[in-house]
Order: sequence, then structure tokens, then C-alpha cells
Amino acid sequence: MFTGSDDFFDLFEAGAAWDEAAGHIKVFKLYGGWTPDFVSDRQLRRAVEDIRRRGMALAVEAGPLAVGDCGAGMESFAGPDEARGFVEQLQRIGATVDFVAFDEPLYFAKLADGPAACHWDAARIAREIVEYVTVVRTAYPAARFGDIEPLIAPLDADDIDEWLVAYEQAVGEPLAFIHMDIDFARPGWQEVALAIEAVGDRKGVETGLIYTGPREAATDLEWIQNAGERVKEYEVMGGGKPDHVVFQSWVDHPDRVLPETDPTTFTGF
Repeated sequence: MFTGSDDFFDLFEAGAAWDEAAGHIKVFKLYGGWTPDFVSDRQLRRAVEDIRRRGMALAVEAGPLAVGDCGAGMESFAGPDEARGFVEQLQRIGATVDFVAFDEPLYFAKLADGPAACHWDAARIAREIVEYVTVVRTAYPAARFGDIEPLIAPLDADDIDEWLVAYEQAVGEPLAFIHMDIDFARPGWQEVALAIEAVGDRKGVETGLIYTGPREAATDLEWIQNAGERVKEYEVMGGGKPDHVVFQSWVDHPDRVLPETDPTTFTGF
């Protein structure tokens, strides 16, 4: 079973070959579910210290919703208990969290189906997130919160518009950003993404895209080439102007992050 790039921790070694790529990166994101169960204090401290040395902000991606009468086994349902775990470890090593990215609460609590589905409205979802925000803010008062949502039909720009309003009403502040996790097989995904960009512009919320390759890619190069074509399809041919660009993978490619001189690595991409 894959658990990420084979050489991930080599990123944080002295002289790691990604200085040029690192110069373009403003935020480095870790997973809340990764800490503390899968990474030691020593490993995490080494990573965080090098992220800071390179002048990057630190972000954590995590599911903000607590399992109750629904949500068991569904994405986004990790909740405040997970937040307490990663906050405790990050505080223990002296790290500061700048951003938290919610892992798709609107889609998975409102639109997703299944035996554990909640089918809450946007206002209920936002209220359920308040405790999570409070847990993180108690440790990191300056942390900013944004959201990732998948562009899986039927989620569209109207849903995002409603969600931004509901979140601000419940939490008392706007989301810092919306990142789109694209279903690239969805017909007209470019138009939906552009419409969400427009919503963000109206609301003063920055928007971004996650560029990924296909799950079925047979090689690292195939994954990266496809991801690159999606960048061109949206920004060059489609006229998209995302405020943020996010590079991320949930599949067994690319296998390596280094060196940046290799076009089949993540930093090479």
C-alpha cells in the first residue's frame, strides 16, 4: 500500500535538490490525520523547521466534522478530537499553524449519499464546524481557515455561494479561501470552476485549483503530463485565473519528490 512519495522526508535534508521549486511555493501543507499517529516528533520537527527555513507558511488539511448520528466512515468526519491530537503534537515541537484547510465538509455532509450520509444544509454544517475552529484557535489564535470542495456533480457555484454565507454567519468571519478538487471527467468542469472563481471575486474569498494527474496513470511521467495538460486547459485555453495553485496527489504517483531536475518528480513538475 502506498503512503506517499518514497523520498518525502528527503525534502527536508540539508542540500535537498529543490531550491528553485521551493522558491515558488508559499505554503506547505501537511495532513491532520498524519500527525501524531504516523509521524514522530523528530520527523515532524525536522520537516517544520525546514519549511520555516525556506520561508513557507505551514498549513494543515483535516476533516472538521465530528461523527454523531451520521458521518461514520465518511470523508471530512474526523472532528475536534483529531484537531486536538495534531495541535498537541505541533505545539510540543514548537510549530505554528498558519492555515487550516477543511477537507470537503460541504459535499460530504450535504450531497454525498450512503448509509452514513447526513444530508445537512449549509447552515447546519457551518454550525458543526464552530467547535473545530475553537479548538485550533485556542492554540493558534492567528490561524486562518479555508475549505476544499470537490467539483463532483451536482455541486456548483450556487452551492459555494450559499456555503460562504452560511460559514461567515456561523463562525463570525469569512473563509480565507476555497480550493477546488476537480472531477476532471465532469463535463464542463472548466465552466463550473470559472463560476466559482467569480463567486470568490464577489465575496472577497480567494480561490484555487488542485492540479492532479489521473488515478489510472501507469507511470509518474504519465501522471505529471496529464496534470500539466489540465493546467494549460484551464489557465491558458480556458482563461482561468486562480489565486492559488495546489499540487497534490492521492494515488501511487509520482513516486518521488526529488530531484527537481527530473521531469518525473513532484518538484520537477
